[in-house]
Amino acid sequence: MLSNTMSFLYMIEHTKMTKSYKGPVLLSLFQGNMISGKITIDELMEYFKHFYADPKHRLDLNDLIHEDFDKWSNDQLKSHIIRNPISALLNTSSELFYFLNEEFGIKQEVYEDLIHDNALDIVEEKIYQRLANYFSNKFKVVL
Repeated sequence: MLSNTMSFLYMIEHTKMTKSYKGPVLLSLFQGNMISGKITIDELMEYFKHFYADPKHRLDLNDLIHEDFDKWSNDQLKSHIIRNPISALLNTSSELFYFLNEEFGIKQEVYEDLIHDNALDIVEEKIYQRLANYFSNKFKVVL
């Protein structure tokens, strides 16, 4: 059986990405004061808005589903985030993540293993690499 750290790294490298949604969700868990590996849905919505404000990232919102993304209500964005990246991560990696009381995070024992293995920086780097590969392959842009 793989360690929690290895399972987490494997998930990053092998998770299916038809859109880049999982990237900002995962990155939000490792940014700044998010040292606990969890984030409220309200904080996640703000991170999502910030992430997709970047013109390169915005390329991934070029379809009818995302029309008027800047004008979406908080309820629309919240529903979208829960329905897409959060549900997808929970469906494929429920042993790593939880979503409870409007908080998404890495399960405590997994997060503790990431800390114990000094892997937080490696995980964050792998997420950035995965996003860079996604945008390079799909849009031929360099992040």
